[in-house]
Amino acid sequence: MGKILAEVELIGTRKNKKIIALFDSGADGNYIRRKLWDGDSIDEIGFHMIREKWIVELADGNEVKNVRDGVSFKAVMFRNRRKTNPVFIVMDFPEDMILGWEFMQEMGLFLDFTTDNIFWSAPGIR
Repeated sequence: MGKILAEVELIGTRKNKKIIALFDSGADGNYIRRKLWDGDSIDEIGFHMIREKWIVELADGNEVKNVRDGVSFKAVMFRNRRKTNPVFIVMDFPEDMILGWEFMQEMGLFLDFTTDNIFWSAPGIR
């Protein structure tokens, strides 16, 4: 299985930022690093804080309980399509951003791991 990465534009309350995101069909949520690898931070981009408790299941099967840092941005743009008010759990994963299966489903995306490409669902295909 390949690792599918693509550029998205994160639209914050202060500025917009292009970020390379990992599209992860096994992730049950969206995740973002507080401090991005290029030195920018989500604080500089601007967000709305969400105070909830999440349980995050990691790829190795371990759980992180009571994760409290959640944020919502104005939107995420991918290939000229917009997802408004996406919610992200703030965690320091190796990638700047991880987009999970729910984001892809809502956007009508599917992943082709044989070619490591992202496609829009064709009308009538579920």
